[in-house]
Amino acid sequence: MSGTPKKGTPTKNTQPTVTVVKKASKNMGCLPLHLGLTAILAVTIGSIGFVLTQQSHLDWIIVELGLSGQRLDTVSIAFALIWTWVTHKIYLYAQTIWGSGFDNSNPRAASASLSPNSFIARLYNAHVNMQEAFPMFAVPMLLCIVLDREYNMRAKLALIFVVSRILYQIVYMANLSTLRSVFYHFGFIASVYLAVLGALPRGVTFNTIYIQLLDIVGTIVNNFK
Repeated sequence: MSGTPKKGTPTKNTQPTVTVVKKASKNMGCLPLHLGLTAILAVTIGSIGFVLTQQSHLDWIIVELGLSGQRLDTVSIAFALIWTWVTHKIYLYAQTIWGSGFDNSNPRAASASLSPNSFIARLYNAHVNMQEAFPMFAVPMLLCIVLDREYNMRAKLALIFVVSRILYQIVYMANLSTLRSVFYHFGFIASVYLAVLGALPRGVTFNTIYIQLLDIVGTIVNNFK
């Protein structure tokens, strides 16, 4: 019969295709969760922005730490660069002492052979994440410095970024994945706000934007009454 495969002819294995389809269906089921988390993150970003526009919330922390007269914006860039180097050294020493060693002639080989989610692998991943976070923070901060944007806001965002990155490293080492994501997003939010601050027209602040938004929301609410 023509529909019967000839003897010795290999038949196509459809199992991988079925597996991919099932996996895609499972992932689609997680889509509402991801959309919900994205919405929560957007609300969080807006809430943090509102808090930052209130001058008394973080100012007292800066004063208590004796940093009110310091250039937190430029210092934070230096910190981010040094912290990127420090996270690499932490991974390097751990790999040398507890791991398979470190071959300086082929440095990437050691990271390629790491066991997933092992302590040393988490140190390496934290370092890579810091490499990614550094330009996202440093470039907007430099832009705000060059354009002479509101210093108080730059200082607060710098403080948030520095603290969040230190805590990110600690909780990543401790394998606390939820807290790791939280602190990552705090640092990311600081970078986003710096980018927005640099893009705002001169004389426009976050406070004026929120006041305008509140006026718009109030107008919409009154129209529905």
